Amino acid sequence: MTTDHRDVVRCMIEHMRDRMTYGLEQTPDERLDWSPHEAAHTPLQVADRCVMYMSYFAAAVVGEQWGPDSLPPPSATRDEAIARITEACDHAARRVAGLSEADLARQVPAPWGQSYPVAFMLEGMMMALGYVQGQLNYLQLSFGDTDPHQPPSWSEGTVRTVV
Repeated sequence: MTTDHRDVVRCMIEHMRDRMTYGLEQTPDERLDWSPHEAAHTPLQVADRCVMYMSYFAAAVVGEQWGPDSLPPPSATRDEAIARITEACDHAARRVAGLSEADLARQVPAPWGQSYPVAFMLEGMMMALGYVQGQLNYLQLSFGDTDPHQPPSWSEGTVRTVV
């Protein structure tokens, strides 16, 4: 039995969405706007970067133009950040679900000018989600929180898988 790559990517987007939002839920209120250095992002800024990456990839995989000017203003609250992450990830997952086999081979431009097949850009989605999740975890470690904040569904056996 073979597994459709689009199903795997969709499932991973859902997993990482849940981990990002759960991680934000576990971040103390007083740390949402905190960073260890003036050049470092805060947890709310990391959440907004997640939205930025998912918005870009959701547009790119269907051949739409995207620019950072299409993003909303920075998230002011945890609830706003969580809602935006949820919407951006769900939108990206819907876009992935709608791709055909022919779409996967179509070339799309990256922001730096190089073009890649859509199938490769799907991998970029996963890398971007892992990147921002790692940033949130690192911020949490920076203020002494050593819990990896894996969503309870991960240990309860309720996580959707494709195989």
